[in-house]
Amino acid sequence: LQPGEAVMTSSKLTDFIIQARIDREQIRSKNKETLLKVINDETVSEKEKTSAVEAMVEITKSSELENTIETLLEAKGFSNVIVTLSDSQVDVIIDEQEITDQKRARLKEKQILAQIKL
Repeated sequence: LQPGEAVMTSSKLTDFIIQARIDREQIRSKNKETLLKVINDETVSEKEKTSAVEAMVEITKSSELENTIETLLEAKGFSNVIVTLSDSQVDVIIDEQEITDQKRARLKEKQILAQIKL
């Protein structure tokens, strides 16, 4: 294993990935709702509204990028994938019992890595 690399072997990994996707979207929806309240609140300063709009844009960018990377990985033969981006890292969970050297190489292909700009 490489530093920072996690391996989860479980027959319930697919359920975990599905639930993680649902949780991710629910959290994003709540965050967007909160930001929209700030944006639409007439008592909030323009600076705060601008910050809220910028945060909304970042949420949208992250969501689109995660989706793009998940789609690329699925196109490379990986199934049940979830990607989570943060300010300093990318976490990828793949429903695979074993990641061979060949599959590991596919994960590191330029086409996928080019999407990740942290």
